[in-house]
Amino acid sequence: MKSNGDWIELVGAIGLFAALLALIIVLLTQVGAWMRARVKLARETEYRQLVERVVQGQEALSRQIGEVNDSLSDMRRRIDKIETVLKQVE
Repeated sequence: MKSNGDWIELVGAIGLFAALLALIIVLLTQVGAWMRARVKLARETEYRQLVERVVQGQEALSRQIGEVNDSLSDMRRRIDKIETVLKQVE
């Protein structure tokens, strides 16, 4: 039969094993959370850069549309003048 000392050692070993196992589980959980946070941050950074490029593209497109609108207005004024001259000639 085992002595009380053997039982205490066995219980201590099991307790130590359980504590180490709990520590490993906590560490793995925290490392996983840290890695997920890094991936999320990288994804958000890429999304922010994409949004900035889209906004720049929209601003450039808006400027181009303004230029086209100005050119169209100028052409319309010229055509109106030509029509006025043609009406006077008739």
